Amino acid sequence: MIDLELLDFAEELPGAPQARWIGMDVGSTSDRTAMVTLAQCGDLLAVEDIVVLHKASYEHQLDVLRQLHQKYGYAGGYIDQNGIGSCVAEFAKKRVTSKVEGFTWTAANKTPAYENLRAHIFDHKLVFLEKDRDLVRKDF
Repeated sequence: MIDLELLDFAEELPGAPQARWIGMDVGSTSDRTAMVTLAQCGDLLAVEDIVVLHKASYEHQLDVLRQLHQKYGYAGGYIDQNGIGSCVAEFAKKRVTSKVEGFTWTAANKTPAYENLRAHIFDHKLVFLEKDRDLVRKDF
């Protein structure tokens, strides 16, 4: 669905970030938690940081999110609040930053989100850092 040859990788960010956002998919004991930092660099978006946690407590997930927010100072972000993520999204908004919002994946919004991601990759408007190459390729 996405040609891996279209993925652009860079050694470093393609410019100074004007803003950063966080996206978080909450996992539990069987699913991994993923946190992705996206940086706006001029006309490009760059996946600046990817954190994957395995079998992490919800408190630890919030601690990592807090550390990332302190490091990057997010302009905003979304946390998947389907199922177990609803509690984490609520606590993150109260304990980490009010700039994050809970987000519920539905059949109606998955397709536009995928199409947007695909368009950014196809138009070379999304860059991944070289340090995450293997992780990104494996995930796609």
